[in-house]
Amino acid sequence: VVLVACLCLQSAGVAFAGFPLAYGLAFGGILAGATQWEARHPGLSLPVIAFMGDASYTIYLAHEPVMGVFMKLFLATARVTHLPREVVYCLVLAATIGAGCALYKWVEVPLLRFCRSLLLKRPAAI
Repeated sequence: VVLVACLCLQSAGVAFAGFPLAYGLAFGGILAGATQWEARHPGLSLPVIAFMGDASYTIYLAHEPVMGVFMKLFLATARVTHLPREVVYCLVLAATIGAGCALYKWVEVPLLRFCRSLLLKRPAAI
């Protein structure tokens, strides 16, 4: 409800300094609800949710620069296609999460595997 209210108010041109906090609370509520649902239904976990949980730190680290790039690309595209701001926001959000997951799979996991292999080859310290 908070997320939809923020989107509606912002798209109506309402200026409010607390929007970042409200968005954070809204997404925090979504995460809290999802974790409670998963705790109550342990056999029904979805592999994509587990993967995104594993990739969450990479998504967090990469979201600012990646979101900036995608925002510029989608806004330039939106001028031509006349997409509403709400659609652009959803596309940027999806692209940012997708890019974070790709970075996790093709950068972080191989790098961690390589680092672990180096650590396992070290001679034991005396």
